[in-house]
Order: sequence, then structure tokens, then C-alpha cells
Amino acid sequence: MTGLPSRQVRDFLSHGGTIVLAIVLLIMCIGTREPRLCFAMGLLVVMAQFSWGNPGGGAAFVVFSVVGLGLAMTGGWTGYKGSLAPFWFLPFFFGGVWAVSSYITGRFSAESLRLHLAREEADQAIAGIDLQLESERRRIASGRQRIDKIFNLTKFTRQLSSYLGLTEVIEQVLAGTNELTGHLGRPSLVMFDENSEMVYRLEEKGVVAAREDADPFSRWVRLRAMPLYIPDLSKDVRFRDSAPSVIRSVMATPLSRGKVVIGILLVQSSSVEAFSQEDWRLLSLMGDLSGVSVQNSLLYQRTQEEAITDGLTGVYVHRYFQERLAEEVKRCRGTSIHLTMLMADIDNFKSLNDTYGHLVGDAVLRGVAKTLQDGVRTTDILARYGGEEFAVVLTETDTDGGMLVAERLRAAVEKYSFTDAGVERSVTVSIGVATFDGQTEEGRGLVERADEALYEAKRAGKNRVVLARKAA
Repeated sequence: MTGLPSRQVRDFLSHGGTIVLAIVLLIMCIGTREPRLCFAMGLLVVMAQFSWGNPGGGAAFVVFSVVGLGLAMTGGWTGYKGSLAPFWFLPFFFGGVWAVSSYITGRFSAESLRLHLAREEADQAIAGIDLQLESERRRIASGRQRIDKIFNLTKFTRQLSSYLGLTEVIEQVLAGTNELTGHLGRPSLVMFDENSEMVYRLEEKGVVAAREDADPFSRWVRLRAMPLYIPDLSKDVRFRDSAPSVIRSVMATPLSRGKVVIGILLVQSSSVEAFSQEDWRLLSLMGDLSGVSVQNSLLYQRTQEEAITDGLTGVYVHRYFQERLAEEVKRCRGTSIHLTMLMADIDNFKSLNDTYGHLVGDAVLRGVAKTLQDGVRTTDILARYGGEEFAVVLTETDTDGGMLVAERLRAAVEKYSFTDAGVERSVTVSIGVATFDGQTEEGRGLVERADEALYEAKRAGKNRVVLARKAA
């Protein structure tokens, strides 16, 4: 209905045009006395009358036009013959008057007024229906969006529950948040530990992690343990001096473990009012679901670490060491990759235990393990092999490199000391070194050769490094 003139305007233009045609016709009849031209103009009036709902005026004009035409013909079209020929234009004139008067009478008759009012009411009813249809269309579109979000939330919950690893859970949380919010902003997840914050962000290449200070919004949520919703940051005085200038709208929700906030799920946008309150409620619900999954992942990770970590020293256990050694041997076999193993034993540890007690012995084990761990790379594998024995797998390290590391570790332990009754006492270690032959040897053979070198170091006087013989 929009863009078209109203019915009143259209009626005025159409019927007014008919009146103008009739008046022009009368003037031309009187001024020119040309019957054929008058007859042609008369046909236009007749068509207009029939077209715009005045058939009575049109029929009257036809009758008068025929009479006028007959009178004109008695004059031979060009001259006056007979007593009535000069008055041929009068029927045209009276026909036009009748047409106009019948239009005016019909236009303002009671029936015409009722029809006019009915048309006006119909137009208003149609306009109202159009508005209702548009409102219903918007409601249906909004309902579809809500259904889509609920479906995505269900899918998010199902996918989240299928992962136990912390990295996979974080990836699913950020990807699900990005989808549920319609890609309106950049989601991030801030995880808290004892010393600093680990921030995970969803970038085009995937999830990127960085250890950095949390943003002001995450600090606010962590302090109050409650969600945050800011549709227009320029109107919020709380972050006027601390928020980045490119951020215009924010929503965030805490991930909690009981009363402790373990993380913050945050979405920021450079657009004002990028998120609705419904988006914020969805984010809060996602935060509750994500908090449970992250907590389960942390518990699973801790359980896995405890399963492969020695409870006293914090290094790997014997079983995990054997699994990793087998993997490294398989990786190096038939290649030019080197692999070296160290077997270290604390000298005179039984005597130390008997003299100072098991508590001191445990402290010495922890101290030596930390010294060894500080002296190797993160890619190397340090394990408590049994009792006071420690095993180290040096990845991608040849014999010369292995001997160098072994000597450095021996010297570091020699500098380590423990205190008993106010007196500092030191310990030493003996180390055997064996290098994988790169061909047929198994992990067990490598361990045996390193162990033999260790016992040779013990027999040679302890506190020394001995290189094992080559594999047979």
C-alpha cells in the first residue's frame, strides 16, 4: 500500500479529468463549430464516464451526440441548410451538461457516499492486515532465531560432554560461543592459576593461548563472581579509563568451581549494542555448562598426571618411563636421530637413611630429583626408576652430548646439600651413560647397558660418570 496516492486523490484526479474534458468540449463546440472534432471529444467523455462509474451520464451523452450529429449532417458538415442545422452544437452542449450533472449527482448521492465510505474502511482494514502480517513475520523470524539458538546450545552441550582434555574443551567452548552469538564479537576464555592468567582467544587460525594480565572486564567479573553486560561502553563510567578504546560493547560470565571463579568467558565487540540481553542470558548458561566441563577436565588432567608422576619427587614413574622409552627407540630406529640414556644413583643412600632417618632421606630424594630436573630439557624424560635410582632419556642427543649432560648433572648434585641438626651435609651421584645403536637394540638393552655403566662407576669409587660399552 505504501508509495501509492490515497483513494481520495485518485478519485479527484480521475473524475476531475472527466469534468475538464466536458468543459473543453463545450468551449470547442461553441468556438469552432466543428462537429467531427466535437464528436471525437464526446467519445472521450463517454469512455471516461463509463470507466469511472457514471454509466448514466455516458449514456445521456451518447443520445445527445447522435442528435447533434444528425443536425450537423443536414447541414452537409460545411454549411447551414434547413431551419435547425445552425443549432447542431446545442445537443453536444446539453449532453455535456447532463454528463457533468449526473456525475455530480451520482458522486454525492447516499449510495455513492456509502460506497465511498466502504472503500475507505476496506483500505484501512487492508492496511491493518498488512501491519499485522508484518508483525507476525517478524515474530516468526524471531522465533526461528530462538529455535536455532536452542538447537545450537543443545549441540554445544552434547559436543562439550564428549571431551575430557582441557585443550579440546577450551576449543569447543570458544567455537560454541562464537556460533551462538552469531559471530558478533571475538570470544576469549581467561583461566586463572596461582601466579597469573592464561588467556585463550579464538583466532582465524584456531585457539591461541598467551600468559598475560586479564582485561578489566574479567577482573571485575572475577572479583564479584557475577555476569557483566554492557551494550554501550561509552555510557558506563566503571571502565571509562581502563577499557580499550576500540571496544564498544561487552558481555562476560564467570566459570565457577563452587564459590571459586576458575575462569571468565568473555565476548567483546567494536560495535555498539552488538549483543542483546537474550545473547547475554545464553552466554551465562554457556558459562555454567563450560564451568562444569572445565572443572572435569582439570580433574581428569590432575588424575592423569598423578598416574604417571611419582608422588614424592614429582618426576615420572617407572611405568611411564618404559612407555616413553619404547616410543623414542621406535622413532629413532633406522634413522640418523640419536638417543642417549642416563642411569643415576644416589651414593650411600642406604647409610644416609639409616643415619638421619627416612624423613631426611625423603627430603634428599626430592632435592636430588629437582636438581636433575633443572638440568635437563623439557623434551627429555626424567623418571624415578626405583628407590634412589633415576633414569633420564636425552632425546636427539649423541654420545658426546650425553656425557656432557651427565657430567653437568653430577656436578650440580655435588653442590646440593641438606641440613641436619644445623649442619650442612652433601650427597653425590654416580651416572652410567649408554647411546642407542640406531638399529636392532630394544629399550631393554639400552637400560641394561646404562645400568652396567652405573655399577662400574660405583665400583670405580662413586661420584663419577662412566660410558657404557657399545651394543653387541
